[in-house]
Amino acid sequence: MKTFIVSIFLFVSFQSFSQTLIQGTVKDSKTKIPLSFCNIAIKGTTRGTLTNKDGVYQIVVNTAKDTLLFSYLGYNQMAIAASSLNSGKVIWLNPKDIVLQETIIYSDDDYLFKILEKCRKNLRSDNNESQSKAYFELETQIKNQPAELLECYYNGYLKGISIDELRLKNGRIGLAIIGSRVFNNWQSSLIISKLDLLNKNMYFPSIPFQYSTKEMKKTFNLEMVNSDKGTYHIKFTPVKDMHEHFSGDVWIDKQSLLLLKINLLNLDASIHPFVSTWDDSIRNVSLDIKQTFKQEGKVIFPELTQFDYSLMYISGSGKGRLSETILPDMARTINSSCVLYFYDYNKPFILPYFQYSNDLGDYSEISMIPYNNVFWDNNKALLLTENQKTKLGLISNDGYLINFKEGNYGQDFCKALFDSTKGYHTNYTFWTPNKRIFFIRGLKQTEPYSLEKINQSIQTDLYNLKVQLLLDVNQVNDTLDCKTYTVFDEAQTFFHLIKQPYTAVFLNIFFDICEIERRKMEKVFHSKHFNLSEVDSVYNESVKAMDKITWKYTNEVEVGKNEKMMKKWNQYVIDNLSIDNIKMFGIDYKQK
Repeated sequence: MKTFIVSIFLFVSFQSFSQTLIQGTVKDSKTKIPLSFCNIAIKGTTRGTLTNKDGVYQIVVNTAKDTLLFSYLGYNQMAIAASSLNSGKVIWLNPKDIVLQETIIYSDDDYLFKILEKCRKNLRSDNNESQSKAYFELETQIKNQPAELLECYYNGYLKGISIDELRLKNGRIGLAIIGSRVFNNWQSSLIISKLDLLNKNMYFPSIPFQYSTKEMKKTFNLEMVNSDKGTYHIKFTPVKDMHEHFSGDVWIDKQSLLLLKINLLNLDASIHPFVSTWDDSIRNVSLDIKQTFKQEGKVIFPELTQFDYSLMYISGSGKGRLSETILPDMARTINSSCVLYFYDYNKPFILPYFQYSNDLGDYSEISMIPYNNVFWDNNKALLLTENQKTKLGLISNDGYLINFKEGNYGQDFCKALFDSTKGYHTNYTFWTPNKRIFFIRGLKQTEPYSLEKINQSIQTDLYNLKVQLLLDVNQVNDTLDCKTYTVFDEAQTFFHLIKQPYTAVFLNIFFDICEIERRKMEKVFHSKHFNLSEVDSVYNESVKAMDKITWKYTNEVEVGKNEKMMKKWNQYVIDNLSIDNIKMFGIDYKQK
């Protein structure tokens, strides 16, 4: 169906002569098993990476001076000079010695609840606000077939260990066709951000940190597990109501009583964040979540969330008819695996200059922020595994690779993803020279008012056209790369006037004028190298210039009624874009 080249994931740095890209594998020295998501940090810096699910990592180092620190909970940290790391080398980490908890004997398990309560108080007192880069990966299988593979980069906005918001930098999607349908997890990154270790909510089963000591004792049983000298490892299980509470494990630093890691498991959750679409339904939800945290002094930061879940997705059964007989071809067992990795704290991405609602799903956001080859060529938080690359190759042969190249954004993105008969629609249309835009009647924001209401209204209540200049800025070494787009924003547009033959011309000339201003801005960006402050200034001045000229246009043409002014502005578009809207739409003002 399409050709997919796996080598697009190769990243090579040319930062300086001593900068070298190295790749290797981290394994357990005893079991020889690869260590997934092992932390690799460059000593004395905030830079680093994680191994992928195969234990493979890739990082750019200065071979003359860098030292890499390999650390994994339950293992002894290892420091290795970058100069001794040849590409492909295996790093063997040694498990820490396990000590039995027998030096102190307690008559009951009250001390375990006290440890969790003190840890809980430390977590609640942490109101530190921070920002970081974030990498999100989602992989879905249906009946052992690859169905979905999604990669996104975000800026993470955090308060203590809680995620306030994830704001998209860029993303891409692979979707397979299974049984003439595509399956997608629409808001998975948002779901992960709803996981709150300290407060009960409607999305997830409860955990011990969400209770006072008294309530915790009524709800959970605790058990000390063998652990190393510096860490408490405590296991918890629900007293009852297994469907409403997680069981799991926590690892707590003995000295600081800060949380290092938590595992959460519920094999048949009655409380979960999933809903089906249309007449489909969901059963048998299983949740498996692992979170690890990075400790710096007396505070911790979220580092990695692994979120595996499975469920039975039943097509066409109806949400209100779960008791009906389910035919074999209606039910699909879906297994999804997510990774959310926070890194480069206090060094966030430069986010696209674009305003949109913060409650959209991953797919909607990706449809608005175009693929940027400069970004993807210079960012690699986690390597895809060889198995994932193979799955992407299979998807490319019989499915969709979306936002892997220019041209899949906006309406084109949606057309590639959804059958138009489903009625899916995006509020954002990107300007292209060979396509014209129209008002979609039947929407609330384009519902025409009666002539009486129009005559009683002021102009600002009757229509508003909104276009945004989207600017995507990426830093490559010491240079800022700027890509720009003109986007018609239906979410902030309304038009309640009665449609006239010239309405489409009026609308498209407006959009074209905005495109002319974008080209002026782009020309400035290409004139020299700018710093970020200068980029901000150019962008803001361009937006002001666009607003000023479109205000002049709308006032002069009187929503398209003024023939003389419409011809004037139509000629302005012809001179700059070689597009004749009046001719294209066949408007004859003498016959209007």
